[in-house]
Amino acid sequence: MKEKKSKRVIVRITESQFNNLMECVIDEQIKISDILRESIGDKLQKLRKDDKRKK
Repeated sequence: MKEKKSKRVIVRITESQFNNLMECVIDEQIKISDILRESIGDKLQKLRKDDKRKK
């Protein structure tokens, strides 16, 4: 039987990064999860582009 895997991700950020995140959430009326998803997606795309350039 397959074991269920957790979909949780723990992200460690500094206090200043947290404060910037909270400002962004308050200013733009967006959920934290939406901002994190977008940021992670952007970062992954950048890493893939950099990886292709190195090859």
